[in-house]
Amino acid sequence: GIGTAGPEQKLHIVDVAYATAAAPHAETKVIIEDGTDHAYLEFSNPETGGLLFSDTASTRGALLYAHAVDAMLFYTNNGEKMRIQSNGNVIIGDTTTTFKFDVNGTSNFRNAVIIEGGFIVNEAGGDFNTRIEGNTNANLLMIDAGMDTIGVAVVASAGTQFIVVAPDAQSTINAAIIGSSLADAAISYGVRGHASGGGGAANYGVYGSATNASTQNHHFHDAAGNYSDATGWHDVSDPDRKSLIRNLDLEEDKYLYNLLDEINVKSYRYKSEVPVLGHHQTRMIENEMGEEEPEPIYDNTEKAPERFGFMANELPEFLSSKGQMGVSAGRIAAFNTVCIKRQKTLIRQLQERIDILEAA
Repeated sequence: GIGTAGPEQKLHIVDVAYATAAAPHAETKVIIEDGTDHAYLEFSNPETGGLLFSDTASTRGALLYAHAVDAMLFYTNNGEKMRIQSNGNVIIGDTTTTFKFDVNGTSNFRNAVIIEGGFIVNEAGGDFNTRIEGNTNANLLMIDAGMDTIGVAVVASAGTQFIVVAPDAQSTINAAIIGSSLADAAISYGVRGHASGGGGAANYGVYGSATNASTQNHHFHDAAGNYSDATGWHDVSDPDRKSLIRNLDLEEDKYLYNLLDEINVKSYRYKSEVPVLGHHQTRMIENEMGEEEPEPIYDNTEKAPERFGFMANELPEFLSSKGQMGVSAGRIAAFNTVCIKRQKTLIRQLQERIDILEAA
């Protein structure tokens, strides 16, 4: 006994001196110091040894090594809270794991979480649901592996506004169903694939097809009311969707007709349709931003199908789409109509002159 007349163990040290702040050697009761660079405190025991932090009532904390399981055990509030297994796996809130780091409980990260591998959610409840909450559980992204559904901005318990995606063997989207609930899908959509629904009110397909709609099949529907279905493009020229409607005057007709000389039909082949045979080289070209970028040089360009059409950047701006990246088929059709009508007028005027000359 040191500082006590009644030692309770082989070595019992009591000292009432204390420091006002934690500092090396200030409140330490036992100091083990080596004159070089090594100092050890060894616990030699075939079972469990460690450091206990206790009060008069119970052991409140402990740092133990258990030989039976070859693991470091960390105790707080008289219970094990963390364990480091012999293989280096760390587990918090449990005693066994097969992962390098395992937390049994809710974790909060106050900064970025970087994951270099995959991200897998395996819910303990068995339904394997993944949910990302926004503002309470009424605004979230829900992935239900049991129902094969993805819900956006839904209430978890309601199961509304779910999207069902079923890829086919070609890794394209085969069917997608959107509705107020899974049991009552109101609309079916297909994107780069096929959409079908026997009880849906309407089916839509983009770069694909739609079948079995009870009322209508639409591939594409634009703001003007025009749409495309399995039979082709339908121009819905609804005056209720337009304003400031007027006929073109004679000068406008002449202006458009004279532009016809500036429009040239080109022969071309799409680069994406060129079959690549073996190795191909590249050359540096200047893009729209004035920066150089590589462009493939194919040795079999002539094998692509020949096509005829317009170059959008050579057309008057009112005949091309925004940014002159495409050609507006509807505007080209209107332009052709103006030119044909103008030609018809000129032919009629010439015919009238011919009739006068022949009559003379």
